[in-house]
Amino acid sequence: MPPRSSRPARPSSSSCPSPGARPSRSTGRSTSWRVAAASSPASPTTCTWGAARALTITSADGGRFAFPSAIATRDIDVAYYPKSQVRVDLRGAGDCSRQVNNYSLAVEGVTTSHLLACEVITPGGNWSSYPAHKHEQDSEDERELEEIYYFEIEDGPEGSKGFGLHRTYGSPGRPIDLCCEVHDGDVALVPHGYHGPCVAAPGYDMYYLNVMAGPNEDLVWLAPDDPAHHWIRATWENQEVDPRLPMNK
Repeated sequence: MPPRSSRPARPSSSSCPSPGARPSRSTGRSTSWRVAAASSPASPTTCTWGAARALTITSADGGRFAFPSAIATRDIDVAYYPKSQVRVDLRGAGDCSRQVNNYSLAVEGVTTSHLLACEVITPGGNWSSYPAHKHEQDSEDERELEEIYYFEIEDGPEGSKGFGLHRTYGSPGRPIDLCCEVHDGDVALVPHGYHGPCVAAPGYDMYYLNVMAGPNEDLVWLAPDDPAHHWIRATWENQEVDPRLPMNK
């Protein structure tokens, strides 16, 4: 696993002037378990920039900032999206319940160039990114997208360090095999193949920032399940969503 890298934003106050646009301001958030304001294309910071534009971020009290990025094929005006525009979905049920904060993943009115991003919160003991799915080729029911998972794991009540598990495995003709323990600050790369589950160890809530990019400009996320495990979705119809969700610590 790569060493600790950029982390999701936690500015207490920040602004980012950009050429030709007014500065935007965000009050930020105290933890990754809260919904943040979003910028376009897709980051819980405050603004974006297109080709050949400079970006300046200031924060009176300091902060942590994440910069998901992709190679753009068109220039997009700087835009700021308040947290009220972040769509929060509760997916799955039972021990597959998870919360998805959609910053630019099928969010109406949010425009990017090739870039998709969301956050997933998985209560301790639950599974997310499950059933395993893939997005490695273009077809009627799939889009080609590489993906990055950036993990944060909440400490235990007495400060013990938590952990989780992540799995990526190959599709026909495209081998890859990863099943590993993940810790706070770890990053998993998914160039292709089925990926999932991400498992939060009991007692340790899991957060991850998903960043995806591919050659298509339609900003459509299509990811078919591994057919061997698709049947699991039908079992959710008779289960309740985990009462710990939505989470907003």
